[in-house]
Amino acid sequence: GLLGVYDLGRGLCRALYFSADAAASEMTRAKAALADVARDTLIVGDRLYGTADFFAALHARGCWGRVRRNRGLGLHKVQRLRQRRHAGGHLEDWLVRGGSGVSAPVQTLRYLRWRHGRTRRELLTNVLSPRRLTAVEALTLYPYRWRIERMYFDLKEVLNTSRRA
Repeated sequence: GLLGVYDLGRGLCRALYFSADAAASEMTRAKAALADVARDTLIVGDRLYGTADFFAALHARGCWGRVRRNRGLGLHKVQRLRQRRHAGGHLEDWLVRGGSGVSAPVQTLRYLRWRHGRTRRELLTNVLSPRRLTAVEALTLYPYRWRIERMYFDLKEVLNTSRRA
């Protein structure tokens, strides 16, 4: 499988990791790739990375994460930091405790939820200060994940990995 580290600011793939073992865990490879990521980097990820284990790995590396909520991660709301109207919808910013403590330490995170009609965006971040990463800034990063998806599509085309043997 392929694991890419994409630089959203520069619009390019910073690193590409290949594993010949198609059954290898993407999460294990992603945590190993953090060793090549500069401290204080904000990692934007999909819901696969919304686990207490990944946030613990980010913390250990001195990195930050902004990921889509993984419903498998249990959340306990501690304090609502803010709620407001944004882009025609309702935006809530919560301080939460995530995880059970069984497979990884319980993580203190922010849970950001924006709703507009039937559209919903649920995000988690370990950037606990809304001054450092506002809820609006975190939401603004949401569409950039499609750049990452496009990178994988292009790589599969170039490497011809969709071809059946």
